[in-house]
Amino acid sequence: MKGKPEELLDNEFHPQSVPAFAATEIFAYLREKFPDYFYKEATLNPTNPRDRATDWESDVVNQFRGDSARVEFIGTRDSSTGTALFLSRPIKVNNVSCLECHSTPDKAPAEMIKLYGGDNGFGWKLEDIIGAQIVSVPVSVPVRMAENAFRVIVAWLGGAFGGILLVANVAVAIVLRPR
Repeated sequence: MKGKPEELLDNEFHPQSVPAFAATEIFAYLREKFPDYFYKEATLNPTNPRDRATDWESDVVNQFRGDSARVEFIGTRDSSTGTALFLSRPIKVNNVSCLECHSTPDKAPAEMIKLYGGDNGFGWKLEDIIGAQIVSVPVSVPVRMAENAFRVIVAWLGGAFGGILLVANVAVAIVLRPR
């Protein structure tokens, strides 16, 4: 093998190596086909400005901060396309390796500082709840699914009732037939 081993090291910061960044990017592709669906890793002090929590998302994060034992929060919100149902889970700093980049700007990779700046995404501490993963779907989707399920059940019950009525009619006709 030619060259020095240090030449093989990649010292650049790659945002796509961060799971939160990768998940958000993948969901962006899905959103092209399903624009009413929403996913965000909303944080109060994000490194990437696109992850900054809006007012309602901050309320969700603060629900988790107020009750650190809470592992899930489900609710509804008004969106531009109508009411949406959301499911959220806390984002907690539970790995000391997160602090290698997010404790202070001087410990963060230079490439990360160059890309996002040194003002946000720092001061995190182990066991801090820094944000929430939020998935949101339009209420019209589960309502449509429930309506379809209801129609199928009504059709089955109607068919079963009609079948029983037909069998009972035939049975009564046979029993009461003059001989």
